[in-house]
Amino acid sequence: FPEYKQVAEEHLHDYGEILLHVFCAETINYPLIALLQTNKETEQIKKYCSLIEQIWQEGNDDVVNVIAVTILEQLSDDKIIWHKFGSYLSTAFKNYINQDVLTTNLMMLAVEPL
Repeated sequence: FPEYKQVAEEHLHDYGEILLHVFCAETINYPLIALLQTNKETEQIKKYCSLIEQIWQEGNDDVVNVIAVTILEQLSDDKIIWHKFGSYLSTAFKNYINQDVLTTNLMMLAVEPL
């Protein structure tokens, strides 16, 4: 996502560091939610979902926490968006969400499994 280079520089200038929860909400969640609402630009949606899965697979504990606490929580706020999002995910990631996140994240205990 080279289009976010300028956003990252501005974020760093404004906060003095990259605040992962804020930055990911602004650069992943907001655009992904907008795309899922129309569900038309499927290649772009796949790109975002692949990025989220890659972050989950390769990230350290702090980064994986951003996935569970910021990205997944916000996406699960809307049932329709949540299930559209789930349709783009791998079985392994859905299993992680259903078995780990939805059973341990108190903010997501009432969220339907994917």
